[in-house]
Amino acid sequence: MRVRISTATAWVVCLSAGSWAQNAPPTDAQRAAQVDDNQIVSCLLPARVRKLGGIVYPERRRLAKETAKACTLRGGEFTVFDRATPDSSVAFFKPLAEAGDPDAQTSLGEVYEYLFTQPRYEDAAHWYRQAADQNSPVAQRRLAYLYENGFGVEKDPLLATNLYRLSTGGGDALVLASEVERVRTAAEERIDELTQALQRSSVEAVDARRALDVARGEVEAQRSG
Repeated sequence: MRVRISTATAWVVCLSAGSWAQNAPPTDAQRAAQVDDNQIVSCLLPARVRKLGGIVYPERRRLAKETAKACTLRGGEFTVFDRATPDSSVAFFKPLAEAGDPDAQTSLGEVYEYLFTQPRYEDAAHWYRQAADQNSPVAQRRLAYLYENGFGVEKDPLLATNLYRLSTGGGDALVLASEVERVRTAAEERIDELTQALQRSSVEAVDARRALDVARGEVEAQRSG
């Protein structure tokens, strides 16, 4: 069973035995095992203990550039994995999002929109759209906001309005912007056709009147002769 929280900062997943095990993010222990012994790390060394007269006190701990192996042997500590970075958040949600989970897709979109210093709106729109297609109200609202402001997508107020309405369950009378554009284009093409036909008819009418006038002149000439 899964408990889903669609935010960029919280995600609780309860797994039944063996469910999406291949997509689950690696544990801290697994990440630690992947660290190469020769990798250079920022090692926080243990504090040295000093004595001044009858006072014994620890020094402030020092950072040193060491290999992971040397840091471990010297009793130091280093960061194996920082879950709070934008890239690590992407790595956490992406396997589930690619597997089709709409909540993970929404959260991944939020990571791209909110956690990066320069928001990656195009990536956010992509994942919001995936979740919106699965009727996620949160994703529909997020995507509507992007269309409303033209962030990462072409600005489309009508589509934004439709998505906002869809997210509230009011989508029965939705008219998509693409459909409006299709109808408008078809109408413009029909107007052009009718205008051209009218112009042709006008030219043909003038030619017919001229021919009629010529024929009448010939008749009158024959009568006079």
